[in-house]
Amino acid sequence: MFPNPLNLFKGLCCGSEGCGREVPVQKPVCRAGKASKMLTDAIDFSMKMESDPFSFEDDPVKRLNQLSAIFQMCDTDQDSRLNRIELNWMAFLLTQRLLDDAEYNEVCRRYQAETDIGLVKAHVIEFFTSNIQLKDAQEFLESCQHARSITEKARNMHRLCNARKTGHLTHAEHNWMRAAIGPDVVMSTKTWDVASRHVKADPKVGWTVMELIQCWQWEIHAHANQKVEPIKDAESALAAARALLDEYIVRCHDEVTRRDEILQTTFDIVDQNRDGYLSLAELNWFQQAVGAKTVDPAFFKEVCTRVGSTDTRIGLNRSQFLCLLQYNDLQHKFTANFAQKLLDLVTQRDKERSASIPSLGT
Repeated sequence: MFPNPLNLFKGLCCGSEGCGREVPVQKPVCRAGKASKMLTDAIDFSMKMESDPFSFEDDPVKRLNQLSAIFQMCDTDQDSRLNRIELNWMAFLLTQRLLDDAEYNEVCRRYQAETDIGLVKAHVIEFFTSNIQLKDAQEFLESCQHARSITEKARNMHRLCNARKTGHLTHAEHNWMRAAIGPDVVMSTKTWDVASRHVKADPKVGWTVMELIQCWQWEIHAHANQKVEPIKDAESALAAARALLDEYIVRCHDEVTRRDEILQTTFDIVDQNRDGYLSLAELNWFQQAVGAKTVDPAFFKEVCTRVGSTDTRIGLNRSQFLCLLQYNDLQHKFTANFAQKLLDLVTQRDKERSASIPSLGT
């Protein structure tokens, strides 16, 4: 069952009938922009290395450049070193194995690096260059493609769910992301605050894309050191880590993307004059289509203000409409299937509207 459409906007109301949460409108800061640019540059560089007609086996320089790009993707604290959680993440993505703290400490001793600081890029590249699993050119290529694919999925989810376009994923936006695969995997406020401390982010501001990846790095690190129940050995730890990656990144990305495409189609239908905004009349048309109550001009003005629209005469753009849905998904059930059911209702009403318009020949 999907939530009653009547409750779709309930959370926007303050007082006893709603959650009373304000929708913070924050300006982008350079930290988010820097994180996004560094990640994009690394992904683009990796793709460029792969697109050039060469053999990794015959061109060791480009092999090193590819590892350098993967290093950049894994350096989530952007300090030009890989610490224990980052090196374990890179090992997991490239070699499908986990690097526990004991092995990490041994690697640091080998390169005379401080365990609390981590390894510089040259030592990380040397470590992976000597890995027997990456000697074969084809396996090396596939490993790099896998690492880049996971990173791209993380970046895309962050971008699609960051409705406010600040570069920081808020708690509500993060739960919107996770809710794409179901309500059971969203984060409570307490867990969000704890996770934010781990990635050194302000829980009220949200996470950059690098901090989002870093949260998963901590998860995989806990698996590597068998700190997650009911993991008892290295084999079960690796299996659980792979399952986590498949569920929270691969599958979640697919569902987030599918839901976003459905909501784009929905918005396009509701935006009857095709100006890229939903007016009061168009929003109320949507409300009626999904079986919800219409809103009056005063409430619409409040809605616009809270999601960052400055002109009620223009209304809500697509991102603001998405923001409205996010902050009112109180039951965290806005999956792609739920979005499809709303689209079906909107499509049916649109057909009825079209049928009621007389043709030019009548």
